[in-house]
Order: sequence, then C-alpha cells, then structure tokens
Amino acid sequence: MREAQLEQRIGQQNAMLDASADCIKMLAPDGTLVHMNRTGCQSVGLPKTSILGVPWLPLLPEDVQTEGIEALAIARKGSPARFNGRSVTPDQQCQYWENSLTPMITPDGQLASIVCVSREVTAAYETLQSLKVSEERLSMAARVGGLGIWDYNIVDDRMHCDAAWYHIMGRDPAHPISSIGEFRSFIHPEDVERATEVVQTAAELVAQKADYGIVFRIVRPNGDIRWVRSAACLQTREGVAVRVVGFVIDITDAWRGELALRDANRALAAEKSSLARQTLEDPLTGIANRRHWDSELTRIFLHASETGKAMCVGMIDVDHFKSYNDRNGHLAGDVALQKVAKALHSVARQSDFVARYGGEEFAFVLMNAGDPSRMLDRFMAAIAHLAIPQAESPTGCMTISCGCVVAAPCEKLTPAQLLEASDKALYTAKTAGRNRYIVHTAAMLY
Repeated sequence: MREAQLEQRIGQQNAMLDASADCIKMLAPDGTLVHMNRTGCQSVGLPKTSILGVPWLPLLPEDVQTEGIEALAIARKGSPARFNGRSVTPDQQCQYWENSLTPMITPDGQLASIVCVSREVTAAYETLQSLKVSEERLSMAARVGGLGIWDYNIVDDRMHCDAAWYHIMGRDPAHPISSIGEFRSFIHPEDVERATEVVQTAAELVAQKADYGIVFRIVRPNGDIRWVRSAACLQTREGVAVRVVGFVIDITDAWRGELALRDANRALAAEKSSLARQTLEDPLTGIANRRHWDSELTRIFLHASETGKAMCVGMIDVDHFKSYNDRNGHLAGDVALQKVAKALHSVARQSDFVARYGGEEFAFVLMNAGDPSRMLDRFMAAIAHLAIPQAESPTGCMTISCGCVVAAPCEKLTPAQLLEASDKALYTAKTAGRNRYIVHTAAMLY
C-alpha cells in the first residue's frame, strides 16, 4: 500500500515536471542524467527511457560545453551556478537556454544531486541580435550620411550623443555632455533659447502629432559658426513626451550655396564679431568685463612704457552694497550697478578705460595721469549725482570708495603688481570710513 502511494506521488511529480515549458534535469554528482522531463528530452532528441546514466554536457553543442563544465564544477562545490546554452532540435532548429544549476545537499553536508533548470530564451536572444543588427545598420547609415545621432531623456534631463555628433559640433567625444544645460554653450547666443526649449516644444509637437525639426547655428571652440539641421522623433507616455531621439547634420555648405559668397562671408564675419564683443562685454552693465580688462590693462601698460607717460590704475567698490541688496533685493541691486557703471563710464575720458571687475567692484586705468585727483573727483561727483538712497550711508545716498596707484614707466612694476597695490589702497579707503579715495605712488610700494 505504501509503495503504491509512493509510486503514485512520483508519477504526479513527473507529470508536473513534464507539464513545464522549462527543461528540468536532475544530475548525479558526476554530471550524468538521473531524470529529465519531457521538454528536456525533446530539446536533445532523446526518449525518456534512454537517458538514465547518460552524461548531460556532451549532449550540448561543443561551443557551449566549456561554460557548462565550469558551471557544473561550481555546483559540485555546493554553490549555485549559471551559464547560457544552446541546443539543436532534430529538425535543425536552434534553441537558446539560460541554465541554472542548484546543488542538492544532504543533512550531513554531502552533495546528493544537482537540479538544472533550463529556461528557453530564444525569442529574447533573437530580438537582441536583431536589435544589434539594426543598430549597426543605423550607425553605418549615419556615418555615410554625415549624421550625428543624439538621444535625450526629458524626464531625467540626460543627453547621449554619438561620436559623429561631437565631430559636427567640433568637440571631443572624450569630454561628453550629459544635459541640455551643457549643450546650451555650443549654440549661437541668438539661437540658444529656441533650440533648447524642450518641454514646451515637445508638448506642442505631441498635441500636433508632429515630429521635431529645427535649423540653428552652433559656435565651435575655434569661433567657427556652423548651420545645422536637427530632426527627431518623440516617444510619449500617457500623452506626455518623455524621450527624444534624433539626428543633426551640418548644412553650412548648402546654406552658403544659396547665397552669394560675398554676402555669406560678410554675414558670418558680422556674427563672429558680435560674438567676440559679447565675450568682452559685461552682460549686466554693458561696459567692459573682467576678461576685457585684463587684456586692456596689459595693452595700456605697454603703451605707457613706450611713450614714457605716467598711468594710474585704480579699483572702485560700491559702499555697503551687500546691505543695499539685502534691503532692496537683487533686482534693485542690479539697477544700481547699471547706474554706477554708466556714471563712471560717462565721465571717463576717451583715453581712459573703465570695466566691471566683479560683483560691486569696478576697475579703471587713466593715461597721462601723474595727478589723478581731478578725475577721481569727477568719479565721486558722478555717483553722488545719482542720489541713490542708501540707508547705511552717512550721506543717505549710495557712495563709492576708491584706491589707486600712480606709476611712471621707468619704475619696475608689472600690471599685476599695480592692480594689487590699487586694491590695497582701496582697502585703506574703506577702513578709513569709505566715501573717499586714496592715491598711492609707486615709490610708496618699495
């Protein structure tokens, strides 16, 4: 009776295993077959009655046996193992499998058997291979057509571009960008907003059921301005664009061909000149920026050395500006800086140079200025005339502090030393009570 129940239970277990779409095998520790379900037998073309004691791995194609031997060795040591396999049916159909080996350990720690479950992954494998082929074809087509491929994840703001894309941009793919924000610096200033307005543009295209297309200019690191056309297809989720995949192509030559060569060159030269001016101009105040100041100070210094005339280098700081910003807000602070910059620039002579050095600091250099006091008085008066209310100021209005140094070309000083000396003079003016200027001579520096 007990034996009949046991046989019935074994029969039920075998029927359950035979119903599985996976290949299920029980292996002896030496790798021979103890049991294999119907799917497993069909995959190797053997009847169930002839599998007992048959070595399992030799039933597989030779090219996968090495990985199988390694996995089986791991399982024999008591650890689970995996490897990818392949089999060929009697009608020469190739099947791909993911094999998982699980050792069965007895209570006393001995290896009793190894259970191998092989799950068919043929469809997934063929899909992956087809995708790889498609990607290779797309890559070849892109190279032949001169296309640069880009892929932008709108949700995560993550951008990925291929090597051809970087080549078009004149950039090194070894230093990739990863967001739209980083891409903005590649685009011509006049086109940057419309070329990077992703969210609104994507929403409009989804509503219109249209693909993305735009022509804009880029600026390469060497200053070369190129026209490019970009087109893309949007991927949506629940009616919202989440990803954009597209290409970019350089159309500069075609664009130039549509215009007379002289007009095209003139337009590009004008754009390049405009871009150069923007790199030298402070965007808030409209006067020279720090970069322009550095180059101009060197030029004026050399000119003074050649002509033998004295020059004055100075620094100006808007008094209590942080308090003014805290009290009135940054927008009001920006307006105040614009007014100060305009006032200083308006009273400077044509031979003088005034720049925004950074924050609320301005720098200036005066030519032929053995005695700069008259010009400094004009600076102070110009700011007082603005009458910008300033609660922290003793005068009730915004004031400035100034420090400068006068040097003759025969004195052994560099532009950097003159700037450092003027900054120290500015500090003296501020500690002395602000709303004043301090003039040092080069002789005082020795």
